[in-house]
Amino acid sequence: MAKLKNGILGPISGKINGYITSTWRNVNYIKKASPPNNRPKSEAQIAQQEKFKFAQQLIKPMRLYFLNGFQHLAGENSELNLAFSLNYKAIDGKFPDLSVDYNKVFISRGKLTPLQGLVMQQTAPQAIELTWDYFYEEGLSLSFDDQVMVMIYCPDRNRTEGFTGAVNREAGKCTVNFTKAMSRHRLEIFVGATARDRRDAANSLYAGSVLPAEL
Repeated sequence: MAKLKNGILGPISGKINGYITSTWRNVNYIKKASPPNNRPKSEAQIAQQEKFKFAQQLIKPMRLYFLNGFQHLAGENSELNLAFSLNYKAIDGKFPDLSVDYNKVFISRGKLTPLQGLVMQQTAPQAIELTWDYFYEEGLSLSFDDQVMVMIYCPDRNRTEGFTGAVNREAGKCTVNFTKAMSRHRLEIFVGATARDRRDAANSLYAGSVLPAEL
């Protein structure tokens, strides 16, 4: 069934006479509906489907960071679609033995210079300190007011904490606190940067892991 959202002259959304209509970023689309496929899936198809679901589960709690780190790249594709396409490459192995290569996970991507000399250390059971070098040299693309973005990801809980712009690049350091619930698990830390106006970003960096507080 199709719906006329804004009266008879408005865009149609839904299915009608074997065609599917939709609207994306104020552009109306229509395409022929795929015929039903009742054939059983092959092992390869199941493995590909499970890998796709695994990647979707990985990026789901990272949405806020993608909206900032990929904003300047979004056109016909959304920030989330771009993030999925890039981070899908971080999935290693074959179903059912899938894993994540965190060195290949990105929360921001662009032409700005990444944070230089990034170092992370755990300073308390529920806190980490990040330091980096701030300097300007010919050929670097950066500004003192680039916004630093820190994401703390907990694989066990599939949750994130952090911030998307509380510190400028010029600061050279920041302390990030996380909740007690997060501190009971291994955490993966990612650090990115965006221009203040969000018109560009730097490739984010994987800072490493934080072990559970009780270990």
